[in-house]
Amino acid sequence: MPRRNPKAKPGGTGGRRRWLGRRGRVNLSTHKSAIPQRPIATEERGPREGDRIEVLITDVNRRGEGVGSYGNMRVTVRGAADPGEIVRAVVKRIRGREIYAEME
Repeated sequence: MPRRNPKAKPGGTGGRRRWLGRRGRVNLSTHKSAIPQRPIATEERGPREGDRIEVLITDVNRRGEGVGSYGNMRVTVRGAADPGEIVRAVVKRIRGREIYAEME
């Protein structure tokens, strides 16, 4: 069960300040949402869902899917089963440093 705000007014939100528990108060002038973010260049951003990539298949997993790498990320390609083959694939999902893709 979440902690209750001991400083809250009954029936209200307590104004602009909010209770943050043990984390303390956020300095809004230096909070990361107040700092403008630099746009990331397309070469540096890495693949996103829906992008088309070329992958060298180096191994096959036990499901029969091809396994390769794209940059420093592991790629699992559904439909590619021959090691040593270069395939074009569409990125379907990205989880951490792993990409799941399907053959075009």
